[in-house]
Amino acid sequence: MSMPSVSSSPQSFAMTTSSSVKSTESPSTAPGSSPPSSKQQKMKKTVSKALKDPAAPKRPLSPYLVFAGEERKKVVAEMGNMAVGDVGKEMGRRWGLLDQQSKEEYVAAYQKDKTRYEEEMKNYQPSQEFLELKAKSLKEQATMMSETGVDEYFSIVLSSWGKDNEENPNPNQAFEEEGEELKKYIEELMEFKRKEEMGNKEGGDGDG
Repeated sequence: MSMPSVSSSPQSFAMTTSSSVKSTESPSTAPGSSPPSSKQQKMKKTVSKALKDPAAPKRPLSPYLVFAGEERKKVVAEMGNMAVGDVGKEMGRRWGLLDQQSKEEYVAAYQKDKTRYEEEMKNYQPSQEFLELKAKSLKEQATMMSETGVDEYFSIVLSSWGKDNEENPNPNQAFEEEGEELKKYIEELMEFKRKEEMGNKEGGDGDG
């Protein structure tokens, strides 16, 4: 099954991916129909992103996220208790006001850490234990996709992804940085589902 290339926004990527696999899924809830069942609501809480190996090299943080990690405590200390969204807006405002030289220092730190990450990944090999946990997770997610419908499933996945980047003043840039990871996860999930369905079909044919 061919997969679409990563687009400039997570929304259009999810829509394209959804369209490419919809023919293998039962239709999701149509507009104007009954609201999601309690079972679907429960699944929204259990749909996950790619399982991460704690022993894998740590991905580099984007320049803005490094800045935000340093600035968050200052914002809270200066402005008191604020909603998470308001804290994010204030950090985005401060990032926008940051002089170019300071931003370039964060970019240089990111590039250095990115080089470290790429070098470490060359020697990284996931353990058998992690591969087994990953296979179990893919199976659970494939089942949820079948039960919720592909449109609803990808909507939940992208909603979860968006929460990780809601403070970034440039969400499209954030998606470009993580887009390949998201694409790889969806490809792995769809490939797992395809093999599972083929295995079920062959088993059914054998019974007949």
